[in-house]
Amino acid sequence: HTWRDFLIHIATIVIGLCIAVGIEQTVEAIHHRHQRHQLEQDLRVETLRNMNVALQNIDDFTARQTAALMQYEDLQAAARDHRAPQVLHGASGPGNMYPAHTAWVVAQQDATLGLLPVAESHLYVGLYRITDRVSSSMVDENNIAERLSAARLPARLFDPANPNTAQPPTYDLSRMSPDQLRLLSERLAEIYASDAECIYRNRQLYLIDWAAWHGYTSDQDIQRLSHDARTRVVDKAALLARFPLPEEAKHLTTDEGDR
Repeated sequence: HTWRDFLIHIATIVIGLCIAVGIEQTVEAIHHRHQRHQLEQDLRVETLRNMNVALQNIDDFTARQTAALMQYEDLQAAARDHRAPQVLHGASGPGNMYPAHTAWVVAQQDATLGLLPVAESHLYVGLYRITDRVSSSMVDENNIAERLSAARLPARLFDPANPNTAQPPTYDLSRMSPDQLRLLSERLAEIYASDAECIYRNRQLYLIDWAAWHGYTSDQDIQRLSHDARTRVVDKAALLARFPLPEEAKHLTTDEGDR
């Protein structure tokens, strides 16, 4: 009933509210720290997995490119020698896979990206931009591969008894006209160039994932590694010699990628 009692009462309420807000903020900060650590862990695991994906894709597209080049060169030689071209099938690779991006998509949807430090967030923005470019180049390559299959169709031999057999198709290129062979040569040149782009993009993917794993975040480092992907590490052996696959990545599989 006095001003003193009133001020004590108000002070008690204010102190209680401050304690409650402080506890809430502390709990929220602990929760956000846990979310950030979990996101960083998920992104790092995805980084390791995509390094394996990139290496597998390099093998696959290199094998495809070699096969296309062999067939193209034989078509040119056959035209010069006035003979029927051969059907040359190079060694196939292990099968390409699209890089994983689940952790990134989930982080965008639940708005946890803002919990990352600015430099780290900037790095992953660039990383997944390259991941998208890898997927886009692979889609383009698949489209060109379909046009190549269509160009080969006049030479394909079908089994009348079982036209839909799952066995690998056989071809007789001597059945193709000169115009059809020229079209086939053009498609082979297109697939060769497209495979080269896919190989480069997957080298770039490997290097930026490698950079993220090793803590590189500056634009200068990323630009240097992108330059190396195009000019210095021209094959998988040179890539791994200069930028070895982390031991942690060797224990992961690429099962989560999309074929």
